[in-house]
Amino acid sequence: MDGLPVFIPVTDADVRRKLDEARGDVVKLREMIEELQGHVENQGILLRALFLLVQEKHGITEAELLDRFRTALGERAPPKMCFSCGRSVNLKFQRCMYCDKPQPVTSAFELV
Repeated sequence: MDGLPVFIPVTDADVRRKLDEARGDVVKLREMIEELQGHVENQGILLRALFLLVQEKHGITEAELLDRFRTALGERAPPKMCFSCGRSVNLKFQRCMYCDKPQPVTSAFELV
């Protein structure tokens, strides 16, 4: 049933408009998901290329990479808090969504 339109008889014009808007939102969200999946695939390809380059130049093995990855997973940093209002901050936006203050970035990995 996924992807098939669902027909619901609607008589109220306002309800019909809201339903049409919701359908449009679903289409937009599906497009966004598809775009994000493409980004994730490209990032995977880039990471593989970077690892092959590091492996070639420095002789690092996949086992060493996996070990370092597992260590890093266990050392995840706590969420960053806004220096102004103290709420949790998503650094991809570099601003607090609550108080709109810019947030200083201290590591390139905060932007990933």
